[in-house]
Amino acid sequence: MTLFTHFYSTSVAVPLSLVVLAAISLLSWKKRGHQVILALTLFLYARYLLWRGLYTLNTGDWASLLVSWTVYTAEAYAFVQILLFAYHAWSPLERQPVPLNRYPIVDIFVTVVDEPLSILRRTLIGCVNQDYPNDRYRVYVL
Repeated sequence: MTLFTHFYSTSVAVPLSLVVLAAISLLSWKKRGHQVILALTLFLYARYLLWRGLYTLNTGDWASLLVSWTVYTAEAYAFVQILLFAYHAWSPLERQPVPLNRYPIVDIFVTVVDEPLSILRRTLIGCVNQDYPNDRYRVYVL
C-alpha cells in the first residue's frame, strides 16, 4: 500500500497532473496526437477514480456512505462514457466532401406578418446571393 500512498501524495500527484495537463494542452494546441491526448485523459481520470475510491469515500455512517457511493457511482458512469467516447474517437474516418458539379437549388421561405414593404425588400435582396446563378434559388413570400 506504500506505493499507492506515495503515488497519491501531494509531492507526486500535483507535478504529475500538471505535466500531463501541459502535455494535453500542447498537443491539442498543435492539433496533433489525438490518441496520446485520449490516453492521457483516460490515465488522469482512472487515477482520479482510484484516488476517490481509496481515500475520499466517507464511511462514517450509513447516510454518508450512501451519498458517497452515489456520487462515486456517477463518477464511474462518467468514466464509462469517456471510455466509449475514446473508443469511437481513437481512429476517426477521414471523409472527403463530395464535389459538386452544379449548385443545388435552394428554396428560401420568407414569412411576413405586417412588415413594411421597405423591410421586406431589404430582406429579399439579402436572401439572394449574387455569387450563384439566377436559376439556383427560388424565393417564396408567405
